Amino acid sequence: MLNPGFYTYDGSKFAAYIEDCTGNYAYRPSSYNSNADGVSQNMKVSSVKDLKAGQIKIYPNPSSKSITISYDANLRNVKIISMDGKIILDQKVRKTIHEIDVSSFAKGIYLISVDTEDGKILKSKFIKD
Repeated sequence: MLNPGFYTYDGSKFAAYIEDCTGNYAYRPSSYNSNADGVSQNMKVSSVKDLKAGQIKIYPNPSSKSITISYDANLRNVKIISMDGKIILDQKVRKTIHEIDVSSFAKGIYLISVDTEDGKILKSKFIKD
């Protein structure tokens, strides 16, 4: 089963199968049209590594106990905001990896806003289960 929001890039390989269906399946290349450079027409990404650079990492996600937020540069401030707009947590941070106890949070989806030492404001989501 593919999760909502699952995506891949033209030229990448992955295997998928139908649950409870037996049989052998072989990889087949994408039939998606690419431009003359071999890059997907809808997105120009040189590599998955480049795509992940500059993003915060939140793990485990979902979580019931704690989450870890990491980034390439020092974090300055971390805010966690509920879907109804309430600020649940607002902490100053001075490191690249920060752990947060979320065990007392209600189940649901939360937005995370991180100010970084290199002047960026990065946003992501996590699920409290």
